[in-house]
Amino acid sequence: TNIGTTFVCKKDGLANNKVGDLVAQGTDGLEIVTSFCRENDIEIFWAFRMNDIHDGEAKDPGPIAHEGTARHMFPPFKEDHPELLMGTLDNKPKIPFWTSVDYSHAEIRDMSFRLIEEVCENYDVDGIDLDFNRMPILFKSQETDQHRDTLTAWLAEVRAAVDAAAERREHPICLEVRVP
Repeated sequence: TNIGTTFVCKKDGLANNKVGDLVAQGTDGLEIVTSFCRENDIEIFWAFRMNDIHDGEAKDPGPIAHEGTARHMFPPFKEDHPELLMGTLDNKPKIPFWTSVDYSHAEIRDMSFRLIEEVCENYDVDGIDLDFNRMPILFKSQETDQHRDTLTAWLAEVRAAVDAAAERREHPICLEVRVP
C-alpha cells in the first residue's frame, strides 16, 4: 500500500511474520493471491476491517509514549493523529477499545476510502468486503442521526468508486458489507 502501513513487525509471537521479507523481495501478497485465484477460477474478495484494536492490547509496554499498548502494533497514523482515536491510554472511553478510529472525522473516512480505492485500482478483485462486524464501534459520540447520514454518504462514495473501477476493468466488483 502507498496509503496505509504494511505490518512487518517480528516482535513477541510474530517472529514468523514474513511480510517484510516478501516486500523486500518485491513480492506483493495480494497480487499473488489474486493471480492464483484467476488461474484457478476462484473468486477473490479483499476484506477491510472498518476498525481494528489489536494495537490496544497490553503486550509491549516499551519506552514509547503509549505504555501499556501493543506498541509494536501501533501504526504511525495513530501515533501522529491521536485526536482521531476514541480515546487515549490515560483517558479511555466508556466503550472499550480506545485505539479505535472515530469515523466522525473526515480524515478517517478519507483514508479508508483511499485504501479501498487503491485496491480497486491496483488489483483484480471480484469484491470488497467492508467488515463492520469485527469492531462495530465507529463513532465516539452517540449522535445517531448525524452519524447515520455521514456513514451513508461515505458508503455512497465508496459504491461509486467501486463501480467506476469495475467499469474500467470491464467486470463487476461486488461490495459486501458485514454488519452485526
